[in-house]
Amino acid sequence: MKIILHGTGAGHPSASRGASATSLLFSDGNSILIDAGEGCSRAMLRDEVPLNNVTHVVISHTHADHWTGLPNLVMGWILNQRVEPATLILPPGSLDFFAYVLRQSWLLESRRPFELAMKQMGPIELPDQWRLRPFRTSHLDRHADEASQISIPFPSFGFVVESGEGKILFSQDIASEVDLGAELSGTDILICESAHVDLSQVLISAERASISRVIFTHIPPYREDDFQHLEHQGPVEWLCAEDGTTISL
Repeated sequence: MKIILHGTGAGHPSASRGASATSLLFSDGNSILIDAGEGCSRAMLRDEVPLNNVTHVVISHTHADHWTGLPNLVMGWILNQRVEPATLILPPGSLDFFAYVLRQSWLLESRRPFELAMKQMGPIELPDQWRLRPFRTSHLDRHADEASQISIPFPSFGFVVESGEGKILFSQDIASEVDLGAELSGTDILICESAHVDLSQVLISAERASISRVIFTHIPPYREDDFQHLEHQGPVEWLCAEDGTTISL
């Protein structure tokens, strides 16, 4: 499996970082996309990931920087005359919303030459005996009361991708490093957001869990300088990702 971080920025618009989007590529040529932030289609083409080979798009939560590239991706599938089915894996309570977005974007079922399924968040069996498993984070929990009052979905998720070859932990957006909790155990590579965490504490937690590599992503402009001063004397190898960073397993 190969991992490509197409977009390593956060919610702040950035000239040097795209919005959240990560591909997992497999030996059969297919891929899945974790989050579909603004400009994800262009970023995937830049990184030589064929759009029509995406079998699943998994949206961690409904903040705009994690999904607004989805309509353009679906439009690309239509214009590319895709025929193979695709599946959207979506947070609980958001299926009607995404169906509405696609409909209002004229990405109508009658115009799609392929089947597009929408499913509520759950595990996915992947090629090469990999498996994706979501876990709840508390990123949006502080907004739960407001979300209930205005009927918008608030669950947010991170993801574990694992097989006999290893375990990769994708934090996605979290409230703090505490959200990673027990999922750190057995992890080989941690791909961790940078906007809502203490960077040093993430590395300390990784070292305690015997994690060998930490890749920092989801980097807002105000955190860029923090990496120049980040010091950690332990054995954990860490990297501040850039758009297009590739991790081969």
